[in-house]
Amino acid sequence: MAYNPNNANGQATMANSAPVVIASNQSAIPITDNSGSITVDGSVTVSGTVTANAGTGTMNVSVQNASIPVTDNGGSLTVDGSVSVSNFPATQAVSGTVSVTQATASNLNANVTVQNSSIPVTDNGGSLTVDGTVTANAGTGSFTVAQATAANLNATVTGTVTIQDGGNTITVDGTVAATQSGTWSTRTQDGSGNSVTSHSAGSSRGIDVSIIDGSGNQITSFGGGTQYTEGDVDSSITGTAIMWEDTSDTMRPVSAAKPLPVNIVSGASSGTQYADGAAVATPTGTVAMGTDGSNVYAIATDNGGNVGVNIQNTVNVSDGGSSITIDGTVTANQPSSTAYKVIISDGTSDVPIDAAHNDGETNTENHIDIGSKGMVFNGTTWDRMRGDATNGMLVNLGTNNDVTVTGSVTVAQATAGNLNATVVGTGTFAVQAAQSGTWTLGANSGVDIGDVTINNASGASAVNIQDGGNSITVDGTVSVTDGLNIEGDVSHGTADSGNPVKIGFQAENSFPTAEATGDRVNGIADLFGRQMVTHIDSGMQVWKGANYTTTQTGADIWTPSAGKKICITYLAISSYATTTGRVILWMGASGDTTYTAGTDQLIWAGSFAPSANAKPGAIISLPYGITAVTADHRLKITTDAAISLDVTVYGYEC
Repeated sequence: MAYNPNNANGQATMANSAPVVIASNQSAIPITDNSGSITVDGSVTVSGTVTANAGTGTMNVSVQNASIPVTDNGGSLTVDGSVSVSNFPATQAVSGTVSVTQATASNLNANVTVQNSSIPVTDNGGSLTVDGTVTANAGTGSFTVAQATAANLNATVTGTVTIQDGGNTITVDGTVAATQSGTWSTRTQDGSGNSVTSHSAGSSRGIDVSIIDGSGNQITSFGGGTQYTEGDVDSSITGTAIMWEDTSDTMRPVSAAKPLPVNIVSGASSGTQYADGAAVATPTGTVAMGTDGSNVYAIATDNGGNVGVNIQNTVNVSDGGSSITIDGTVTANQPSSTAYKVIISDGTSDVPIDAAHNDGETNTENHIDIGSKGMVFNGTTWDRMRGDATNGMLVNLGTNNDVTVTGSVTVAQATAGNLNATVVGTGTFAVQAAQSGTWTLGANSGVDIGDVTINNASGASAVNIQDGGNSITVDGTVSVTDGLNIEGDVSHGTADSGNPVKIGFQAENSFPTAEATGDRVNGIADLFGRQMVTHIDSGMQVWKGANYTTTQTGADIWTPSAGKKICITYLAISSYATTTGRVILWMGASGDTTYTAGTDQLIWAGSFAPSANAKPGAIISLPYGITAVTADHRLKITTDAAISLDVTVYGYEC
């Protein structure tokens, strides 16, 4: 039987589907799970024998018989839960040996009633632990009692107990009251239990005593102190050299600050003390005196405290084969008009004294000059410097007043420390002619010309800087006042050539901080340098949602801002209930409620046939979006029936 017309979706409702009839003589319907599984809702009644293959999961079996024989096939059975046993005798005969393991919470917790008056107990060479109180009857032999602890012994003893130490010692915790009788020997101990020793000294035995210092170290060496030789220099004297008793019975070590007190004997006076350099015109007493063998004289000094020496006779001064340096001025008094001849010699050659010089004197001679004159060395000989009383020293600069410099000249930037010249004098000074034309700075490697200010305020042509085929390095920041244009070397529409300009991005693995609208921002890429591109910022996103249960005729879903176009990037339509209908989403002007196919801009059209078990819908996600052709056109919806719909739209306005 065929269904006509055919369902376009291959599925229809029960009312629109053809029934299927099972033949009247059909004995069974084979069912296969195609290696999967079949789920049956409800109860299944099975007659006959059911063979269950071992698999995974759980099979619940309802037993109708009163009992089921169970065998372990020579193995064992594990029963989860409780087992009720009926017709089982309360007492069972046991033959052979019964091994009982130590009782624990998991393997044995039984109450045993003993019928006999006593039960022999053996520990099989081990030990027995008894919980509770054990009453020991005196018998033969002896009891071995371990040291009492909270775990093994807590007994109250009455009567007399004899304690043997077995040839060792017994330690008693607590206080033992003893009644003294006979002779007792005592042992002296310190607070830590250490014995205090002694040794024989004549007829007595004294206690040994150790002397310790302030740090607790024992002093083992004693003597008469440290002996020093007169004049020894020692930065750290062992002990105190000498001490004296100050006022209030205070002991003081002798030092520069605390000298020994001196008692001035009768007939003397304490004298007057002066500070070094004190201004005293007439000192009390005589500060210092000397003698010439017959008379005593006061020793005078200059204002620096230096003792003046008046040499009356000839004094021979010897340098001991070295030299003598005289600080200050040496005044020699010539006793007569006769000139003294002075010869200065190094022991081998004499040094001549010149009163005048001539040009061309060689540099090999050593001279002592009488008078003041200037000499210059031209590389070979010494020459006199020329000059006059009016102009001072004269310098010949050549025919054109040129100065020729051999080698490299390094001109440092002018500062107050290295260049600050003042022109003094009168006369006519030549003025450098104004520069015109082009000046060329010759090749001078390493020349530092300092700061250069290029003044182009008059509007002259640009200043050209050539790198000579190399490169120019600018230290610092270059400020461009009128803008800086960077252009490629190939214009638009021209065949490509040359090297491209590389554009870099800022690597990010999270969103950067949002900037203000209109700010210039960096291009960003992921951590592998792949450019991150999106058609909108999250702040530009717009979304709309609507629900419909009645027939719609050009209803507005999204109304853009004035002058804007709608761009749709995501669309979701879902149907529910059971009403079938056709849905059309389109762009139209305000007030336009009739969709005209082929004229109005179509966004999406489709039909839905929802049912109790099927809720069809459509989801469209567009990578670049669908943009309205005309500004101010709205997103509208038209349906041909009262179909129940949920509509969600995401996009932006541009």
